[in-house]
Amino acid sequence: MALIPEDKIAEVRDRTDIVQVVGEYVSLRKSGVNHKGLCPFHAERTPSFNVNSAKQIFHCFGCGKSGDVITFLMEMNGQSFLDVVRELAKRAGVMLPEATRPALSPAERQVRERHEAEKSRLLRLNALAASFFRGELAGPQGARPRAYLERRGIPQPVVESFQLGYAPPGWDGLVRFLEQKKVPHELAERAGLVRAREHARMAPGAAPMRATHFDLFRDRLMCPIIDLQGEIVGFSGRIVDGGSHTGEEAPKYINTPETSVFKKGEHLFGLHAAKPGMRKSGRAILVEGNFDVLTMHGHGFTETVAPMGTALTPAQVHLLHRFAPQRVYLFLDGDAAGRRAAARSVGLFLDEDLLSFVALLPQGEDPDSFLRQRGQPAVEALLAAAKESVEYFCDHAWATGGGSIPERVRILEEEAVPLLHKVKNEMARRRYAQQLAYGLDLPLTLLERLLHVPRGAEGRNRSQSGTVTETASDAATPVEPATLATTDVELVALIADHPQLLMRLVPLGVLPRIVHPGLRAALVELCRRTDTATVDARALADAVDPALRAAVMRAALSGSYADVADPERALRAIVERCIKSEVNIERLQVARTAAQAAGDAAKIRELNARIEELNKQRLGLKS
Repeated sequence: MALIPEDKIAEVRDRTDIVQVVGEYVSLRKSGVNHKGLCPFHAERTPSFNVNSAKQIFHCFGCGKSGDVITFLMEMNGQSFLDVVRELAKRAGVMLPEATRPALSPAERQVRERHEAEKSRLLRLNALAASFFRGELAGPQGARPRAYLERRGIPQPVVESFQLGYAPPGWDGLVRFLEQKKVPHELAERAGLVRAREHARMAPGAAPMRATHFDLFRDRLMCPIIDLQGEIVGFSGRIVDGGSHTGEEAPKYINTPETSVFKKGEHLFGLHAAKPGMRKSGRAILVEGNFDVLTMHGHGFTETVAPMGTALTPAQVHLLHRFAPQRVYLFLDGDAAGRRAAARSVGLFLDEDLLSFVALLPQGEDPDSFLRQRGQPAVEALLAAAKESVEYFCDHAWATGGGSIPERVRILEEEAVPLLHKVKNEMARRRYAQQLAYGLDLPLTLLERLLHVPRGAEGRNRSQSGTVTETASDAATPVEPATLATTDVELVALIADHPQLLMRLVPLGVLPRIVHPGLRAALVELCRRTDTATVDARALADAVDPALRAAVMRAALSGSYADVADPERALRAIVERCIKSEVNIERLQVARTAAQAAGDAAKIRELNARIEELNKQRLGLKS
């Protein structure tokens, strides 16, 4: 039994704009009565993901996923039904009654409360620490880091958007602040903000003190790591030139250790601020460092993000695909490490079926220095001249493969062939193979032979050309798509736009005239539910067989009858067309029986052809 009343769940749905919520995860464009974008649940190059604001539903005609805003967030974020409803209720201003939970033992209650509270406690602590760092940047000790930001050309709106701050140079600035706020030392340690001194002894729940703890971040510009919901999940601290770290071999950046709310490989720095720019431009720009991101945003390239100081991960590429469905530009440092990183990333974009390009910076340049010295037009020129990523990989292999023959063969076998296996377009793969063979000065026949060696089970392989293949081991059982008769399509579209007509189907005698038995059975079941006066498209899609769902959703999302003045009259017109079609077919069948009795073969053929033509028209098939 649901812990939240059905009427409250319905109120949450009604007061939530599904287009706005989905638009935070998917780049949507208006298309008729719907909004369309690339499906976030499977890799595709042509948008087949539809969202309808009036009906508050989504459906993908590629993978078949459909549902409402609650279903969408459950699928996207892995949240439970209750968690999503509570989150949406808070967002929509809907007051939910206190849930009646099953009786729990004290131990079970303690475990549940600890589990539910840990994430929110860490997020609140991070927000508290961020406020401290912002205050320090604005205060007297922040003069030097403020001057540094000014020298680097970071404008104040970017400072505010990214909530930049400053960790003071002492060892206990944050410790003393947390002591004043009476933050438990265990929580501060788990958040990765402070560390316990050797042999420190603390009472459970006591606040950290100078004698027992020290700050992890000292004399660093603080860049909060902000997730898609706007929550601060961690921090990245950068050394400030001329500070206390001068002369030390300290790392340029240090990040919050991984916690229950922060996993480095699952976040992109700046994504919270880059989402609007990605949607507007249809592209993402990937750079290496946090200050590259800040400088790019300050110069108008607001679609720029960076990984968290590690090699790019599949999860990060998937994030990029959700918000930049058209293309991604790797705008990495012009040194050897940056070029290697670009080459290593190519396969990740192929796996995600995301078109990617590599913009080559001059030797020794990074995006930050290049942009400050040469300006926005020079960056746009580099992006315009960017190479498609597989072509870049071929050139990189040629540039690095000039050593011995064993080294060139190693590059071929360990790097080039696995990458080319991901390119499913035969012509593109052959062109790349020729380019690689020429660059590595190896026989093309060797490369072709290696390319035809069967690979192990790799699951789904996605290509730059948009082709998707699956191995038998992980491919879902295909569902044969069903078609609907013309009048069935009209009926579903009408009911979806005017759900109050559901209860008129029985008195008007519509149900027996529905051509598809699966649709007929679903509507009969819905009409039998005496507590349901209306039906929406989501309920209808849930009631039909999965093989029929795509056809039903296509009709329901069409909006064909959204502006009809008299829905009841439109329903009667559909019924009249059904009856007329039935009468015409029955009349021809009677005539065919008579022709069969008379042995008139020519007449029988003529009548068969006319009956077949009418059946095709009835089913919406081409003549």
